[in-house]
Amino acid sequence: MNKNIVALILVSIFITFQSKGQVTAIICKQIIDGKSNLPLKATVIIVEGERIKALGQRENIPKDATTIDLGDYTVMPGFIDLHCHPLGDSDDDYQTYHLKNSSAAKALQGLKNVQGMLMAGWTAIRVPGDLDVGYAHFDLRNAINKGMFVGPRIFGAGHWISVTGGGGDLNFFSYEQKGVIVDGLIVDGPEEMRKAVRNEIKYGSDWIKLLVSGAFMTAGDNPQNVHFSKEELDVAIDEATRRDVPVMAHAHSAESIKMSVRAGARTIEHGSFLDDEGIRLMVEKGTYLVPTLTIGKWFLEFNENSEALKKAIDLTKQHRPAI
Repeated sequence: MNKNIVALILVSIFITFQSKGQVTAIICKQIIDGKSNLPLKATVIIVEGERIKALGQRENIPKDATTIDLGDYTVMPGFIDLHCHPLGDSDDDYQTYHLKNSSAAKALQGLKNVQGMLMAGWTAIRVPGDLDVGYAHFDLRNAINKGMFVGPRIFGAGHWISVTGGGGDLNFFSYEQKGVIVDGLIVDGPEEMRKAVRNEIKYGSDWIKLLVSGAFMTAGDNPQNVHFSKEELDVAIDEATRRDVPVMAHAHSAESIKMSVRAGARTIEHGSFLDDEGIRLMVEKGTYLVPTLTIGKWFLEFNENSEALKKAIDLTKQHRPAI
């Protein structure tokens, strides 16, 4: 394993379990801070409790500090994944996975996945809803926060919120199957939206996830369409903003991106068909883009023959040269 990553993991795990007020000096060959063009001249990291307090040289080490010498290892900041779904298993059907596996089973799968991510260098992840009727990823988050397990810091939304027939719905069962449960929240109209946002916050969401456009990975909807009305979108962001909870907008189409930015979304997820006007709006409003570019690579290199992902694969082949 790369020495940079090993050092990063050792520091991250150590900080997680260090007691409040404890002071530790971590000595290494060099430090990459993620901002400077070159490694820093500092070779010592001073940690107090769970926080890095200072960077310096050996002469700056406090007398009462515990010292950990990493030799010629390089230390760098942990990676942050802004869009991942840790409860899933890549060998299963994305749209029906939640119907075949319990929340408990998915929490265990998620624990395996996030611990693997930590060992690969990711120390924080943001989950934009996951493949669960319940809140298994929040149970996982809470267990890690309590120190029951080692894992990255987890933030995110409990579910994605969609419309009837949208990217968060199940659109391939017969009309008799009205009782099939989806792994997102289906809302129609401003008041259903308001209730959904309040419930998400009640059960631990520190982000709200809105499927403003159709999706690449679900049957029966078009990622080029806008799914929410302006009134639904405005209510969602107003409700979340009053509770100091940011909104992430799943938005592929150019119009869904611009609607989301104007309404006040903090981030645009995917943004596949972003146009020049949308870019100007995002700059003006300070909106961030989370482009999720590697998912197309995953479709084409590892799942090209998947029937469950046929729509996503076809769309990726059709549009990837342009995006």
